[in-house]
This record gives sequence, structure tokens and C-alpha cells, in this order.
Amino acid sequence: MRFDEDPNERLSTAIMCRDFNRVKKWLNKGADPNYCFGRSNALIICAIFYNSPPIVSLLLEKGAEINMMVIEPGKISDSPLHGGISSVRPENHEVLDILVIHDFEKGYNLFKTQKNSYGSTPYDRIMDKSLRIHYDDLLCKLEQDKCELEQQKQELERQKQEAEKDKLSSCLKQNGFTTCVNENTSPSPSPSVAKNHTDFCSWFRHGVLFSRQKEKKSPVTQDVELSRSTLSTK
Repeated sequence: MRFDEDPNERLSTAIMCRDFNRVKKWLNKGADPNYCFGRSNALIICAIFYNSPPIVSLLLEKGAEINMMVIEPGKISDSPLHGGISSVRPENHEVLDILVIHDFEKGYNLFKTQKNSYGSTPYDRIMDKSLRIHYDDLLCKLEQDKCELEQQKQELERQKQEAEKDKLSSCLKQNGFTTCVNENTSPSPSPSVAKNHTDFCSWFRHGVLFSRQKEKKSPVTQDVELSRSTLSTK
């Protein structure tokens, strides 16, 4: 295959030209987002070096790996993150933001854990002090947002369980049911605190019985029934 027919080479050229549409075109035609040109230069490194945030995002979306180690005999073994991060400057920190968010969402924590053959991490490669502060602030915000989202999920789940409990309790009351516990079983919860039908099934298995409440009879009704009973005995 000629150089100009190789989709991977065409992709690398498009990245160096910062041509987003051509990059997207060659990726859709099957070009490898993890292709390395010039021996050990990963495409994602090229996109970072040329400060192309949309292209960096597109490559990551298409499966570019920032954690793969590029090993070349006699040279430092680096990951694309190692190779690209040192070229990021404060004025183009948007690329850093994209990489940090991607790393956080994947749960990699590569910035401070992944080491190259010299024991250096990508965080060590961030040359500008203000960028390191920016990284720390962004990571802190991501962790806070994650914590708040988890709390919101827990609150929604609690509200859902409360709604189910109220619905079941209302259903029992409308049908005149109450609970009684067998003497041989330990005290069991009231049906009004049930979360779902599974709770009821569990209570049945452990001796909790549901029975209809007896209708209270008025004194007049009781007198009439007593009179009938007396006449029948005579």
C-alpha cells in the first residue's frame, strides 16, 4: 500500500494539519486511533502537541489509549500521556482538562501512578507550576461532583423506597389488613415500614400473618343478635 493510501498515515497528516473533519473521516474509514508513526509517536501525542482539543476528544472517543506504554529499545518507555503532557502550556490547558476528565472517568489515576522506565509520572512532566495547581483544583472538583452525584442517587433511592412503602401501607389499610406475629417468632416490623413485596414474602416465611380486622358491631346489632339467640334456644 502506498503511503498516501494508508488510512493511518492519512490520519496522522490530518492531525498535524489540525483538520478535524479529515481526522473524523479517516477514523470512520477504519484508521487506528492508537497508531504510532515515526517509530514511537502515538497520534494522541501529536494531537496534544498541536493543541487540538476537539481532535484529542475525538481520538479518546474512538478508543485512543493514554495508558499504553510505547517501548523502544535503548530509549525511555513512555505512555502517550507522558509524551504529550509536557507540551501543554497554561494558555492551552483545555487539552489538560480533557485528559484529566478522561483519566478520572476511566478510574485510571494515571497522572500520579503510571511510571515510565525512569520512574517518572505524567504529573512530574507537567512543567508549569500553575498547571499543576489547575490539575489539583480540577481533580478536587471532579471528586466533589462525584460525591454529590452519589448523594443525589441515594436520596432518590430513599424517596423511591418511601413511595413504595406508603403505597403498600395504603393498600393494606384499604383492604382492612393488619398484622399479628406468632408467639414463637421474634418481633417483626409493621407492614407500614415495608419497602417492597419482597419484605412481605420474607415476613410470611418468618411467621408474620396478615388478617382482616373484625368489623365492630354496634350495641343495637349486638342486642338483636342476642335476642335471636335467646329465641332459638327456647
